[in-house]
Amino acid sequence: MQIKSGTKFIAISAGVHSSFAIDDKNNLWVWGKNNYGQLAKMNTTNYFIPQLAERNDLLFTSVSGTFHGLAMDINGVLWSWGRNHDGQLGLGDTTQRTVPLRVNNLP
Repeated sequence: MQIKSGTKFIAISAGVHSSFAIDDKNNLWVWGKNNYGQLAKMNTTNYFIPQLAERNDLLFTSVSGTFHGLAMDINGVLWSWGRNHDGQLGLGDTTQRTVPLRVNNLP
């Protein structure tokens, strides 16, 4: 799905090779390099035009990312995906993820 003309955005984040945006309906759009799954598309394919992220059942209010992504949904729940070489996804391991997963173990 491509961005429709007139779509408005509420949040953006630009990484080294990847970009993220949240539209006014709280959908997450992603594009750019995806070598670590940082675009949350369930693959490592690069995308040169904005795409809806997988798990489009989730609605987000903020996003940040570069080689991994972190986003907060409309209920204040934290989600992470992408490169996880140093455990930066907060999921208790170092496994790379290509789809947003809930970060559960926050104090």
